[in-house]
Amino acid sequence: MGTSRFDGDVRWIPVSVAAAQLRVSRQRVYQLRDQGALVWMKVNETVLISQRSVDARVALLLAERR
Repeated sequence: MGTSRFDGDVRWIPVSVAAAQLRVSRQRVYQLRDQGALVWMKVNETVLISQRSVDARVALLLAERR
């Protein structure tokens, strides 16, 4: 897995890490990014996902299961 980056108080994680945390495929992370469900940025050719947006997505999924 890749390493994290910090931008102020925002932690940016690689797609592979986001996929593992969300328990979905990397392709699904890209779909969620394209749908605007995850905050992302691109550094050179690397797509990074905001840890905060992953955490929010996990919380949403857990709330839906209740």
